[in-house]
Amino acid sequence: MLRDTERALADFEQAARLEPRLYEAYVGLDRALSQRRDWAAIVAHWERYLELVPDDPRAYFERAGTYHHWGKKPEEQADLERACALGVERACQILGR
Repeated sequence: MLRDTERALADFEQAARLEPRLYEAYVGLDRALSQRRDWAAIVAHWERYLELVPDDPRAYFERAGTYHHWGKKPEEQADLERACALGVERACQILGR
């Protein structure tokens, strides 16, 4: 399983390099790195994506989830607020709206 995760991680990293605006590549990176609990690396990938696609509400919602697992509540809250403002209903529900 570790070998499969490493292979998947390499594939998703290559996809993100080749198509830096490919949301699905970052979701794949998120999932693969979550198995390692490498929250800092996940956030770094989402930050790179959001530099290119700053108004993608899905990315803010995904990064909020990473911050949640990492225990960074203020950052989680800020990303949930942004995702909600950009139309992610689930983020609004989590915020109690």
